[in-house]
Amino acid sequence: MQDLWSDTLLSQPEAFERNTIVGLFRMAAARYPEKTAVAASDMRLSYAQLERMSNQVARAFVSEGAREGGVIAIKTGRSAATLVAALAAWKAGCAYVFLESACPESQNAFCMAQCHVRIQATAQLIEAARREQDGGFFPETGERERLAVVVYTSGSTGNPKGVCITQANLAAAAANFGEIGFRSDDEYCCFASLMFIASVYDIAVSLSLGMTLHLIPKEIRRDIHAIAAYYRERGITVTFLPPHMACKYIACDEDSPLRILLVGSEPVHNLRKRPYRIVDVYASSEGCGIISHCDVEDERTAYPIGRTVKGLKYYVVDENGSRVERGTRGELWISGPQICKGYLDLPEKNKKCFLANPFDCAPGYERVFRTGDLVTEAADGTLSFCERQDNLVKIRGYRVELGGVEQKMLGYPGITEACCAAFVDQGGTRLLMGYYTAERPVDHAALRAYMAACLPYYMIPIGLVRVESLPHTATGKLARGRIAPPPELNDRALLAEKYY
Repeated sequence: MQDLWSDTLLSQPEAFERNTIVGLFRMAAARYPEKTAVAASDMRLSYAQLERMSNQVARAFVSEGAREGGVIAIKTGRSAATLVAALAAWKAGCAYVFLESACPESQNAFCMAQCHVRIQATAQLIEAARREQDGGFFPETGERERLAVVVYTSGSTGNPKGVCITQANLAAAAANFGEIGFRSDDEYCCFASLMFIASVYDIAVSLSLGMTLHLIPKEIRRDIHAIAAYYRERGITVTFLPPHMACKYIACDEDSPLRILLVGSEPVHNLRKRPYRIVDVYASSEGCGIISHCDVEDERTAYPIGRTVKGLKYYVVDENGSRVERGTRGELWISGPQICKGYLDLPEKNKKCFLANPFDCAPGYERVFRTGDLVTEAADGTLSFCERQDNLVKIRGYRVELGGVEQKMLGYPGITEACCAAFVDQGGTRLLMGYYTAERPVDHAALRAYMAACLPYYMIPIGLVRVESLPHTATGKLARGRIAPPPELNDRALLAEKYY
């Protein structure tokens, strides 16, 4: 029987309590020096090569002025070089923020300014480090509680908000690997964008356990048949897909090598049992990855989000913060060592979302995060998602604050009021529609170009509709719930023809 590092870690959970991801990675590298750590379009690196190259880049960062607590911007795209840069930043005592080239330059500039970025990890910097720097052991700088990564999510003002995640948060999230069933011999494929928490979780877990992490090429991420072929060719055993892609994969998964398919980021619908496990995962950036999970055993219109991972405590509360009876709908609060530090430079938001835990004061559980999600709890502790309390929705797996899109629409000349709504078509895909009132006719192509300059592509409505007026509540607030979906919702071609 194969001797797996993951089995050793299951018997030594304290390893996650005393190490950073760098420390866990180095233990895996000592066990599997010749094993492939990362496989991407640009290169494949063994654990020994990844250790050496990240040492070189860490020295380059220090020579560029990197100091403990700083944030390094990674601009190396969907490549193995990104993992090199992330590890190097962590070794130098820094955090990283990944900048996606598909995002508007104005958004990336905002993120860099807020993080006070002084060093940018580029392909050129990494190549120079490989030529010029020593690859010998580089001692890691800093404590476990230091900042590790800033993950940006959609914000209600139109500017993204940075979620501050520590090394201790990452290690705590990775510690729950046994509940999902990950193993060191897994070929783990990262589907998510490298700017989001799903990819951060993928990196932390795979490098801690000694897996091989595959970065699916950018050019095939929207082609499910190419993805299925990629899985077969590389023997992928674990991957994550958003629900609409999971449905498409299940329809073309002949000879699938998968052992586990993780599905989540938005409500999951109508999946059927397959030879591999399908796990519905509920996750968030603030919770540093997976919060709860549930195996999908049959086809349903909705699935529970399951039981929380053992490292977290949860509370379902009413509007006054008092716990409700099981079966009663309430807001989900979570607590534990994987809960992030908070939002970068948003003190009022932090006061609202991160509270002193009124139910428990055990070490690691002193704070709670208010998820803003309304759930119900069954007698066995299984949680079911009901709806969001606020105006946050998931579009193609990305978190979108409707208010943020509306704010940008209102900045366009002539638009007097804007309202966005998300509707789910019969295939389970959530589509974003934008409604507005205007003093004069609006050129939709020009409006889209305007939004594309300040919003990522997934926040731009698929349909735009000029209306005479928008519905409001008695107190004057926009009543999004009273906006009916367009009758063409299930005909994508007609929807585009009429509302694009």
